[in-house]
Amino acid sequence: MIPSSSTGELVERCALRYGGQIAVVCGERRLTYRAQLARIRQTGRALLSLGLRRGDRVALLMANGPRLLDVYFGLLWAGLAVVPLDPVGGRRDHAFRIRDSGARAVVHDSGQDGQVAAEHTLDAEHLARLADREATGPGRPETGPDDLYGIFYTADAEGRARGAVHTHATYLWAVLGHLLDAGLGECDRFAHVAPITHAGGVFVLPTWLRGGTNVLLERFDPELFAHTVETERITATMVVPTMLNLLLDHVGGNAAGLRSLSTVVYGVAPMRRARLLRAMEVFGPVLTGLHGLAEAPNQVTVLRKAEHAMALRTGDHAILSSLGRPVSLAGTRLADDGELLVRGPHVARSYWNGDRLDGWLPTGDVVREDERGFLHQVDRKKDLIVSGGYHVYARPVEAALATHPAVREVVVIGVPDDKWGEAVTAVVVADPASGVTGAELTARAAEQVGRVRAPKAVEFVESLPTLASGLPDKAAVRAGRPVGGYPARPR
Repeated sequence: MIPSSSTGELVERCALRYGGQIAVVCGERRLTYRAQLARIRQTGRALLSLGLRRGDRVALLMANGPRLLDVYFGLLWAGLAVVPLDPVGGRRDHAFRIRDSGARAVVHDSGQDGQVAAEHTLDAEHLARLADREATGPGRPETGPDDLYGIFYTADAEGRARGAVHTHATYLWAVLGHLLDAGLGECDRFAHVAPITHAGGVFVLPTWLRGGTNVLLERFDPELFAHTVETERITATMVVPTMLNLLLDHVGGNAAGLRSLSTVVYGVAPMRRARLLRAMEVFGPVLTGLHGLAEAPNQVTVLRKAEHAMALRTGDHAILSSLGRPVSLAGTRLADDGELLVRGPHVARSYWNGDRLDGWLPTGDVVREDERGFLHQVDRKKDLIVSGGYHVYARPVEAALATHPAVREVVVIGVPDDKWGEAVTAVVVADPASGVTGAELTARAAEQVGRVRAPKAVEFVESLPTLASGLPDKAAVRAGRPVGGYPARPR
């Protein structure tokens, strides 16, 4: 059974079963299962040669490039644990994750040298040269289902970072959940445009377990993606709504080159109903919506292909605005205030240096359940913005902006946006004599929290509405913004 194994054991089994078939495509690089396993073994042994031991943490700052699967699965094969660093995060966030997790090593792409530091800091190409000296044969280190798989950072309701702890068992239960619910088929050719070190990575093993090929793209570009789908005969992919919107705009009404797609998984945030209807019109009955958390990777709710088709057939388009129904592995219930709670074998066991997760996990989503069991999001308990598929917590962005001497007060909100889903927007009370500009504040935030989480817009106002406590009233800011509820001084 999958969850009773370790990740390294499953990778070995896949190579034994599908040895001569193509496992990975990345640009001009094409590797068979047998060759990919050799690279994984060599990389794992190279990491152990540094003096790392079973259970040690290795932080990764790598894009979906040709070395990523060697390193990611190599360290897991060796009994080490992965700590993904946010590819769009700032130095402060990287440093916190490395320090908090106790990572002894960091592997990074070329050009990222100044971004990270640990006991062992290795460029991925340097690690590859070390790996070339290692043996390719069997001899996998002993790793069990209860050993540490990785620490995946998220944030609490206040926006404070904390690491969700996954064992090989919990993560492989999530892999099994994808086989049950994502709509994948045999021998899929899966195009990875979402970061493999994050939500996209849960699709690598399901693809290999069914003899498929993982096709890696280093970045998302709609033209490049459409070309790759056509030339590589891609059958499956996972995108965030922003990517799907850009792809729709690129192809217009001519999606003939994308007809090989049989599964398009979208997630992280719900899609707007009108755009989802357009996607169904363009791509056909291939869409699956998966939603999850770092604590339950892509595995809280699912809106299946058949349910998308049912919405079209019956004209009940409200289904398309829902989060779907609970995934096969999840038990769910609603708290008294409507917050969705989840439990299951795929849910993280604890937070690193923090609390154990026993029983029901609060998701932060306030939902209502309709008579057919579909869950509809009503509100978020967390001060969270989902922008371009990335989770942006308002507090760290506000704290970064507040370090500018001209800022007197600031709140950060999400504003509905056709491209981003929600655009990170800062509403600022500034010293009127300072002459500070929105561009200055955006640059200040980008230095500390990363470019993707920096505000897309900065609005200057004379004052902010407040609660009785004296704190800014974010609900009033959101409600007042469209109708000019407070005087602005745009710059």
